[in-house]
Amino acid sequence: MESGSGSSNFSFLGSCKYKEDLYMISIFNGFSLMELFLNLGRKCEEIAPQNVILQYLAPHQNMYVTLNEDDDVRIMTHLYTSMRLTIINMRAVKKDDMGSHNLERFETEEETQTSNDDHLEVGLVRNSIDIWSHCIRGEGQIFKDAAEFRKCAKNYAVATKRSFLYKKNDNKKVILVCSTSNCSWRIYASRHKADKLFGIRKCNLIHTCGDDNLRSRGHPKADAAWVSNIVMDRLRGEPSYRPCMMLKDIHRDYGVELNYNKVWKGKELAMHDIHGVEEGAYDRLRWPLVFLDGTHIKNKYKGCILVAVAKDANDDLFTLAYLVVDAENDDNWGWFCFQLKSALLSHRFIGFHEFTFFYDRHPGIIKAIQLVFPVSHHAYCLRHLVDNFVKQVMRSYPLHNKKYWSSVFKKAIYALSRQEFQEHINNIIRSMPLAKDFIVSSCPESWANACFLGNRWGVMNNNIAESWNNWVKTAWFLPIVPMVDHIRIQIMDMMHRRREATMGMVKRLSPSKENALAKTYAESRSLKLRKACGWSFEVVDGDKSFAVDLSVMTCSCRAWQEKGDDRTKKKRGCIDKKVYSI
Repeated sequence: MESGSGSSNFSFLGSCKYKEDLYMISIFNGFSLMELFLNLGRKCEEIAPQNVILQYLAPHQNMYVTLNEDDDVRIMTHLYTSMRLTIINMRAVKKDDMGSHNLERFETEEETQTSNDDHLEVGLVRNSIDIWSHCIRGEGQIFKDAAEFRKCAKNYAVATKRSFLYKKNDNKKVILVCSTSNCSWRIYASRHKADKLFGIRKCNLIHTCGDDNLRSRGHPKADAAWVSNIVMDRLRGEPSYRPCMMLKDIHRDYGVELNYNKVWKGKELAMHDIHGVEEGAYDRLRWPLVFLDGTHIKNKYKGCILVAVAKDANDDLFTLAYLVVDAENDDNWGWFCFQLKSALLSHRFIGFHEFTFFYDRHPGIIKAIQLVFPVSHHAYCLRHLVDNFVKQVMRSYPLHNKKYWSSVFKKAIYALSRQEFQEHINNIIRSMPLAKDFIVSSCPESWANACFLGNRWGVMNNNIAESWNNWVKTAWFLPIVPMVDHIRIQIMDMMHRRREATMGMVKRLSPSKENALAKTYAESRSLKLRKACGWSFEVVDGDKSFAVDLSVMTCSCRAWQEKGDDRTKKKRGCIDKKVYSI
């Protein structure tokens, strides 16, 4: 399970008891309550939010704490992280058997002994030297994987002022020896074939090299990766944390002196893990959708604002470009599209054939897109298309019900198969023969789902561009130059607020997508899944069955290709319960 975790996140082995069985799962920092249920649900389908309540045993408190929300999961992992414990004891309790209290006293001789044996104190913080000096405890100690063991070994070396060399170092086996020759200190760790757990199999933690601690002010294991792990948590909440301050804090807290370049590299690694690769930030916009629109300036200065916008990963407005011109004509739209292409190229966008441009069929936009982006896909706004259908077709048939025939036309637009599309179109033409010319001349390949060759991700209207126009309308009353600057400041403020809001995010998906995914998982429980081969599945929904291929992201109902049908979202959620999240 990759969701909600990064390579640098501390992880745990979750041991959950339900009825008479014990289920083992991996738990990562940043996990949501739904992700816990999903992982346990793969082991036992009865462990679901509607059936049970999850609880964890608070170390040294001998008390079970109920997990009611994501924040409870965060507190649980923070508690175990602070104590440097790697196994979280949990249990699933049927709701029918559960009382009204969130905390329940629970103590047995076995659990009391386990708690007391682990001599790390609750009050110690995660990156404490005292904790690090005990983070390698001996044979049988379990880690998430080899990387987690190596990270722990570095901390242990820094805390004990010793160093080590790798005699063997890969993902299956790690052998450490003392950096001083002829010393018997040695650790052998490997992944067990039976349970696939990575742990210390044999070790000798006694140094025979005498009091040969490191005499240098630095430490050979305090590299950039080590610095990254140290500053990671603080950078999440304080992105302005500077390398010069890191140098002072690391020296004060850990007694290690480092050079500026190493700390700077460590910060870059941490920022990469938190926020991803900065150079590819524009690629995370929701391509290939670009929305174009023009709005007239309603003041004494007149003119028009041309705009290109997109949606970000949270489905929010993202401004690509805007231009104030004297009129909305062919030349100005051509100039604007040329400037837009230059901007996209400057940010290393390639493959314009994958772009889908949304607009309201303005002649200037159509000519400009065909000239500047000749192989891109064109998508017409549904609302404007229906309005034109009513004005240009139905006015010739005053006795026809406008509301009914508009709904039939919309059904033709949304139809996923050509057969369904043709049935609705034939129905319209039989009743209104003059509609044929309108339908043919309006290019159905640019508005009908069944005929559209690109990917419109379920988006049917140009509302996002019109929302931008409404967002900047307070600037319309300004002269041209102040108006342009006012819009620029609005965009800067919006980007700043969003940047600040995302600093505390620890999950891989945006909030809206996390919520949508959680809802999809819950809705998919009524579906049944049969695996065909590889990434091909049959998903059964009542008396209907559908073929889903995850490798090419298609479904036989074609709803997935359009990304706008709840049935396919449920089918994907059903598959996600059985296989890794897509």
